[in-house]
Amino acid sequence: MKNETKRDGEVNHEDLLCPITHEIYRDPVRATDGFVYERDAITRWILQKGTSPFTRQPLKIDELKPDDKLRHLARRRRHSTVSYDAHDNTVSLPPLRRVPRPVPQIAPIITHGRTYRTRVISKKLIFRIVLIIIAISITVGPILGMAL
Repeated sequence: MKNETKRDGEVNHEDLLCPITHEIYRDPVRATDGFVYERDAITRWILQKGTSPFTRQPLKIDELKPDDKLRHLARRRRHSTVSYDAHDNTVSLPPLRRVPRPVPQIAPIITHGRTYRTRVISKKLIFRIVLIIIAISITVGPILGMAL
């Protein structure tokens, strides 16, 4: 399929992966062989070998064209899923809330109905949630590292 997408709504995960790095694009470029690559990866490849990784036809760095559509789709995919960056050894979690919802009226905060005990329980619950998120990020990193 040469990394081409059918429609915005129908994008395969594989179409957003660089065939050299096997990671989601950050700066995708289309080469004269018709394939899309991550700019840094194909630049290094061309400097070392001078040819296409697939067709073996000669490639030139100055003929690489940015693929803005794939860049946008890859950015959306990165922000909607958990991802692992092998270079920085980091795990990225999706944002908690992407689009703020309109609030017709802000209700006043009622503090007199909450007891000291319920506030302490709420704080403990938040602390546990934070610890779980940290534990997941520590656990997922090595697992994804081994899978690559």
